[in-house]
Amino acid sequence: MKSVVLSAEVSRAFQVAPAHAALMDSVTEDSLRVARVAQAVTRHMVSGPTAAAVASDAFMAGMLHQVGLLVLAAKAPARLLELAKLRASSEEQDAELERQLFGTTHPEIGAYLLGLWGLPYAIGEAVQFHRTPAALAGQSTTPAAILAVARALVDEGIQAGSADALHSILDMLGCKTDAEKLRAARDKTLG
Repeated sequence: MKSVVLSAEVSRAFQVAPAHAALMDSVTEDSLRVARVAQAVTRHMVSGPTAAAVASDAFMAGMLHQVGLLVLAAKAPARLLELAKLRASSEEQDAELERQLFGTTHPEIGAYLLGLWGLPYAIGEAVQFHRTPAALAGQSTTPAAILAVARALVDEGIQAGSADALHSILDMLGCKTDAEKLRAARDKTLG
């Protein structure tokens, strides 16, 4: 309940330009998908007395993992439109393009903001590293690892041919959970 209310308040907190209204809707929908998948796959990746707390933190991190994009939409709308154009015409990774335009990335902005808001470190860490799971090597049972896996699973469900990314992330994290079980959890959760 707390994470859903916080997510709704985040959406209300950022006044975005009309050009970014679709982005706001897209971020909200994507965040809910990722959060639900994170919660579902936690059951396969974490066991024992910490599982419920990890699932809760992973869900909240999923709901908030794109908050940095909302900051950019509210505070630098013209440069965010420029980023969208660059993405369409460039082979570079999103993080590199963001660094060129903003000097940082939306996950770093989001993590910083969540820290200022006093959210638990585990949630900020998950937001910061959801696109760079190599920084989480060996941490297969943390909210950050679970969010990285959930993000990859959602991306895989949207983009054909990204199955290798999930296996790569699971290997980096040292996660022994069967990828097919995680995919089945995603499919069951998202219908």
